[in-house]
Amino acid sequence: MAQATLESQIPNSLYSSSEALWAKIIGGVIGMISLILQDHNDHYLVDRITIVRGYADLSLMYPSNHAYRQRVSTSLLSLSEALRDRESVFASQVKSLSHRCRKFDEFAFQTDKRLTVHRESGEASAVFAANNA
Repeated sequence: MAQATLESQIPNSLYSSSEALWAKIIGGVIGMISLILQDHNDHYLVDRITIVRGYADLSLMYPSNHAYRQRVSTSLLSLSEALRDRESVFASQVKSLSHRCRKFDEFAFQTDKRLTVHRESGEASAVFAANNA
């Protein structure tokens, strides 16, 4: 059996505050998407926005899956490039949101790296088995 422990004790409130921060970032992304949709009627941009929105929703539904957060950042970068090609005023703002998502994900990944898995000793397993027999 394996037991997961944190090398440094991080309170549960930190996890909930990081999830709240991610939700605020995604709220900014969704607000920006709404502004872009009001200003542009381009099918390619709608496709890019749909991808961003999908990964944003998945990242909120499954906060422990950091791949979704990475894909939000990547899809935002793709959207900012498409907006830049169309000389949109939103290009730099979307790129900034992409960088903010990437920075958040780097911080979250550093926190996750502190999680280590240790094997239980045979003695501890024997004591547990004896107490629960």
